[in-house]
Amino acid sequence: MERKIIGSETHTEPSGPIAYMAGNSVAANLLMWTIIAAGLVSLTGLEREAWPTVPFYHVEVSMPYPGATPEEVEESIVAKIEDQVSGLDDVKAVKSVAAPGMASVRIQMDSRTDMARALDDIESAVNRIESFPAGADRPQFREMTNRQSMMRLIVYGEVPERALKELAYQIEDDLTTLPSVSQVEVSGVRQYEISIEVPLHRLRALGLTLPDIANTIRRSSLDLSAGSLDTRESQVRVRTLGQNYDQQDFEEIVLLSNSDGTVVRLGDIAEVRDGFQDTDLMVRHQNQPAVFVEVYRADDEQVMDVATTVREHLANEVIPALPDGVGITIWNDESQAYEERADLLLKNGILGLLLVLIALSVFLEIRLALWVAVGLAVSGIGALAVMLVLDYAINTISLFSFVLAIGIVVDDAIVVAEHIQYERKRGTPGVAAAIRGVRRIKVPLTFAVLTSVVAFVPLLFIPGGVGEIWLALPVIMIAVLLVSLIESLLVLPNHLSHLHGPEWVPTNAFDRFFTRLQGRVDVLLNRFVQGPLNRALQFATDQPMVTMAGAVGMLILSISLLPAGIVPTTLADAVEGDFATVTLDMPDGTTASRT
Repeated sequence: MERKIIGSETHTEPSGPIAYMAGNSVAANLLMWTIIAAGLVSLTGLEREAWPTVPFYHVEVSMPYPGATPEEVEESIVAKIEDQVSGLDDVKAVKSVAAPGMASVRIQMDSRTDMARALDDIESAVNRIESFPAGADRPQFREMTNRQSMMRLIVYGEVPERALKELAYQIEDDLTTLPSVSQVEVSGVRQYEISIEVPLHRLRALGLTLPDIANTIRRSSLDLSAGSLDTRESQVRVRTLGQNYDQQDFEEIVLLSNSDGTVVRLGDIAEVRDGFQDTDLMVRHQNQPAVFVEVYRADDEQVMDVATTVREHLANEVIPALPDGVGITIWNDESQAYEERADLLLKNGILGLLLVLIALSVFLEIRLALWVAVGLAVSGIGALAVMLVLDYAINTISLFSFVLAIGIVVDDAIVVAEHIQYERKRGTPGVAAAIRGVRRIKVPLTFAVLTSVVAFVPLLFIPGGVGEIWLALPVIMIAVLLVSLIESLLVLPNHLSHLHGPEWVPTNAFDRFFTRLQGRVDVLLNRFVQGPLNRALQFATDQPMVTMAGAVGMLILSISLLPAGIVPTTLADAVEGDFATVTLDMPDGTTASRT
């Protein structure tokens, strides 16, 4: 006996996060505005700088040895420092330069080294050397970075050198008291020096020698600790303050004292001059003596805030109080370079976004193109929150990364939009079309984004200073890609669920214009697809050997362009700067006045 089982179709509501977000406008918009709010709030806390400051993992030890030849510097200083630091942990290489009167040793550390600890270890190792020549100065230690002054102030005028230097230090003290400024240094000045000259006939008359006077001066200019006194309530530290600082202090040093109460002081027999070190340093601006006041930006300071604060303080406080004949000039202002680069990259980003919008409007419905462009903006804004969490600043590299991301992440939204529009043209209802379109593409879209993420992952492990500088690029690209994937799968479908169906007829001039434009573009595109493209594909499939040979030939031709020199290779393109520098090399031994 034949039986027929007649069953009824049961329609179940789509489930899952994609279906929920596509049908829930509140949830989709809440997610979008949460991403936007997180990005905009993070924008206020991000640092701003023209170029990232990164360590080079190099420590330089410099040691002046006035009057010594390079051979003497090499034997008595360089070789000893090299032997002492070569055995330290994490030292990769040591490079030295022995110049007339100067030794310079650069120690390259491993890229994972704690540079603060490494600098202390190197300083301790060098200070343990007790056989440096007596005429050499104390060694100086410096960690090498690409840190540059954010703003250079030039104080100049036809005034004595001491007055100009003291004025520069006064400006330095005033600037460091400002809330937005923390690092200010005076440069381009000679160090203070007190020189003492004693005629030989006076030494002989008193029965003294230069070592006698030197020892007396050394003993008379000391700050010594005298221990501490324990009381019932506290402990009192006792210290003798006898350090001499100016000319008068040294002139009052007693060299000899007699039983009748007469004393011979240093000022009685010697010429004491409170001046500057005898170094060949000359700084001039507008043909007048000058001093530099360097303003640096700390890691937690904003470049524009520092520049604005310094400019306002100069205009309101410093310039009106300058003595007659003294002027001040702002030189090498990094904030201007930051503004120019930021404006250029922002304009390029806006122009790129506009071009993407125009291109989408030609091939897709205008409302769909607008939502795709909104998705691009949301992805970029959301990446700002990732930058704040990972402590990345807004600079030339990060802004360039955002411009680069526009052309990559637009693919995610376009693929989702096309599939949803295809479902709408078939007559599928709005929410159902959004769900069905996204579900058809979610797996390949996810793998496409993850493939792009994997492509940028190796850039995270570039070692050295170059890797530190460009580390922001892969981080921002990965962040934008992942936020774009979330926006395309969970936010964009709800916005596109309101697209018009096949029954829609344009009613205003704006819609009619874009409808006619898209119709003409579709005709031209179909003509190209059905004509040259189909013929090219047919030939490629009919003649696979010719196609493979052509591909291999193009590959060989492309690779040969490099060794042939047709495509030049360089580490970095030469970019014209804003300053012209002239360097004059004179023969060894040329005097400063001759130079």
